[in-house]
Order: sequence, then C-alpha cells, then structure tokens
Amino acid sequence: MTQVGTLAYVMPPAVAVVFGLAIVAIVMTWAPPSRSRRLFVLMVAGLIAWGIAIFGMRTSTDIAVALIWDQWSAPSIVVMFLGFYHFSLVYTNTSGQRRALTIGYALLIIFLLGTPAGLIVEGVRVEDYGYAPISGVLAMPAVATSIGLLLAGIRTLIRRYRTSSSYDERSRLLHLIGGACLPTIGLALDI
Repeated sequence: MTQVGTLAYVMPPAVAVVFGLAIVAIVMTWAPPSRSRRLFVLMVAGLIAWGIAIFGMRTSTDIAVALIWDQWSAPSIVVMFLGFYHFSLVYTNTSGQRRALTIGYALLIIFLLGTPAGLIVEGVRVEDYGYAPISGVLAMPAVATSIGLLLAGIRTLIRRYRTSSSYDERSRLLHLIGGACLPTIGLALDI
C-alpha cells in the first residue's frame, strides 16, 4: 500500500503553496515597487509552481496524470533558484554577471522545452511512500544548475554581508541567507 493521497504525503507541498502565496501578498503590500521585488516574486512563484506540481502529482491516482504533474516540478525548481540568483545580484547591486544570467535563462528555456518530452522526468513509478520520478537525460544537468544557482546566490549575499557596515543591511542579508537555506532543508526533509 502506498501513501498516495494521504495527508502526510500531500501536506508539505500544500504548505509550500500557502506560505508562498502569503509571502507574495506581504511583499506586494509592503515592499516598494522595484526590480528586486519583481525578482523576489519570480523566485517565490517558482516555489508556488513547484508546490502545485508536487501537490497535483501526490494527489493523482492515475500514474499518467502523476507523471505530467511531476514533469513540471523540475523546471519550477530551476525558476525558483534562477529567480533567487538574479534577485541576489540585483539586491546587492552586483555587476558583471550578465554571462551567468544569460546561461541560466538559456538553460531554463532548454529545460522548459525538454519537459514535455520527458527529458527531465521520464516517468514515475509507484513506491511504498508514493510516486518516485524516473530521471531523464536532463535530470542531472537540471539538478546541477539548480544547486549552482542557489550556491551562487548565497555566495553573492555573503560577499555583500562581509562588505556592508550597515547593521540593518547585515540583518536583512542574514535573513535572506537563512531563508535561502529553507528550500534546501525542506527538500531534504521531504525526501
């Protein structure tokens, strides 16, 4: 018997969606309009899209439908971490990263185009805990891209933290660095 559809199985992505929507509402209400705000919302939109995709997959009783949902979770993660990296560059006013951003967005387009063809998630199989993805040929490049973008964004924030003399800015940067670790912790706990 699998856990497909059980509360413990579907709750984590549902919580991610609810918190993501709350974060977007708070940011749109309180943060002044800016490029960094738009990129922050893009990052959180990736989290929301991931949560919706995983929730859809985990509540599906048809394996073919679960596959479609699971396939779209991977590019959502890339959107989240690319949005975070781009946000970190704009927020810290770091220049000279145009090439890295161009490569990141080009890879995102490749991953998006490869998603319907099953190049990231080729299939799903039923395990004791629920559905497990069967990796496609672009799965490892997508994972490596996501991790690289996350680490590059954290590195950008840490560099700014080290050079800042403002207590308020250093405090905000620490919150952003800590917040950047939450998706990774959540993903590890979910696995």
